[in-house]
Amino acid sequence: PNVPAEALPAEGAGFGSTVTVLDEQGERISYTLMTGALVDIDAGQVSLASPIGHALIGAQPGDVVEVELPQRRRRFRVVAVRTLRDRLDEDLPADLSEITSLGILGDGARG
Repeated sequence: PNVPAEALPAEGAGFGSTVTVLDEQGERISYTLMTGALVDIDAGQVSLASPIGHALIGAQPGDVVEVELPQRRRRFRVVAVRTLRDRLDEDLPADLSEITSLGILGDGARG
């Protein structure tokens, strides 16, 4: 599926990000932002197009977001954002020589 450019902000939460929030009652909830075709609700994933997903795009720790739901409005304080880029960086091997020689990372990663 195609991911719209606005779902991948330069900073903050976007496609593939896991956002941890505190709700009004202090409950800690984590949401992973996905496209509609890839959403697994049981795994805590929400669609980028959903009210919660849309409100969290670009969110950063410390932000307070309001979500308009059919029954009521909810407020969340963002306590952590783990982006897709963060996950990719964590999964890269310590020795990047093989990856950089293949040109997978941009020119800026070559030594």
